Amino acid sequence: MKQRNIKIGLIAGVSALALALGGASSASAAALATTTIGTKTSSTLTNTFASTPALPDNSKITVTANFTNHTANSVKITTYRICYTSGPATSITVAPYTRNSGGNAAGDTTPWLVVAKGKCQTWTANKVYNKQSDGEVVRVVSRIGTTIETVAAWYR
Repeated sequence: MKQRNIKIGLIAGVSALALALGGASSASAAALATTTIGTKTSSTLTNTFASTPALPDNSKITVTANFTNHTANSVKITTYRICYTSGPATSITVAPYTRNSGGNAAGDTTPWLVVAKGKCQTWTANKVYNKQSDGEVVRVVSRIGTTIETVAAWYR
């Protein structure tokens, strides 16, 4: 009987730990939006992310990427625009950069800029990205404030 109680206690402890860790990892997970490029010269994705506890409503940004030099295995991202479309704050602070699932980051030292609600900011990338084994070609990672990252990813 004592051994059974120990097993039940151990299972309950492991379950509680898994729930705690699962909650922590999902809270820090990036908001992800994906689509395929095809031969599009421009494509827009929307990221939704939770606002701070003091601002309970979700926020949304749109990320519009402009592409040239399409091949079957690569594309050049020329510029991208981030718009703060909705949320409880009057503005957000954003420092985006481009990369793909294989790394290849560019612009990861971009300065932080304030984007007011209903306004947009455009960044220049001018970088060719190659298709990765998972099909991803390029992503725009938007660092928002000090704790939030969203990902807009384009695939072949």
